[in-house]
Amino acid sequence: MSDKLYIGDKIRKGRYVKGITQKDLAKRIGVKPPTLAQWESGKRKPKLETLKKIADALDVPVYTIYDDYEFIDPGEGLTEDQKAKQKAHDQEHLKVIKKTYGAKNEDKLLHNFNAVNEEGQQKIVEYSNDIAENPKYKKGDD
Repeated sequence: MSDKLYIGDKIRKGRYVKGITQKDLAKRIGVKPPTLAQWESGKRKPKLETLKKIADALDVPVYTIYDDYEFIDPGEGLTEDQKAKQKAHDQEHLKVIKKTYGAKNEDKLLHNFNAVNEEGQQKIVEYSNDIAENPKYKKGDD
């Protein structure tokens, strides 16, 4: 069995880290809790636009959720032409997300975070918070 985390796993883990329930997250992103439950169980996947809302609600970069994102059924009741257009739109959107958020150092940080257990992940968060608060490492207000 693979150690790879899928979108639903990442959403669930993000909720756990933030200490919020499915109901709370669903409310924050404007969906019903059963919809969120289906995403977490892997029965369905959110649209790309929704991934950004989820990432914002969990206060994480969107690429931590979308990694290896695959196109998902755009909705019931659409014609094949409409589905093809939606798929093309989602693929273009994904390219933009990858270009915007797929920076090399961020990918390495995410890889390291996912490679360690929960205790190690907590340490990474603590260390990164310490570094981010240190004036020596802060970016200027250019």
